[in-house]
Amino acid sequence: MRVEIFINGYKYLRPSKNFSQSFLKIIDLASLMKEYFDLYKTKADEIKILKEVCLNDDLVFIIHKHLTLEIDFAMNLCPYDIVYCSCLQPLTERGEVIKELMIDNYQLILTNRNWLETNFLKLYFELVDYGEADERLINALRRKT
Repeated sequence: MRVEIFINGYKYLRPSKNFSQSFLKIIDLASLMKEYFDLYKTKADEIKILKEVCLNDDLVFIIHKHLTLEIDFAMNLCPYDIVYCSCLQPLTERGEVIKELMIDNYQLILTNRNWLETNFLKLYFELVDYGEADERLINALRRKT
């Protein structure tokens, strides 16, 4: 069984326009914080690569190569479930850095589940700033009804 995630960050991130811009700001802010000192010391090369990806490409198109979800957990998710970034499972060292920087900065709202094959589930998430998921979800549901 394979689980792939796609994280879209265009709709709710403030004041950024997309996930890459927002993540660059997180990288810059985290570099000044004491609690991220070890991360910057041990994963400097990965952070440098992530900065380049955010500047030149778009982080949303590579995230599935570096992060996933545990299979049983993913199978139990339903649309509009809110997932904290601590639930993400890194696939690579770069994924470890992405997860660590996402944990206190973002939440994920499941927007869609697609079975691409009988053993391949793709989950689509909308990325929101930490603490904003409930409000965004309530407002979105109110607009639909």
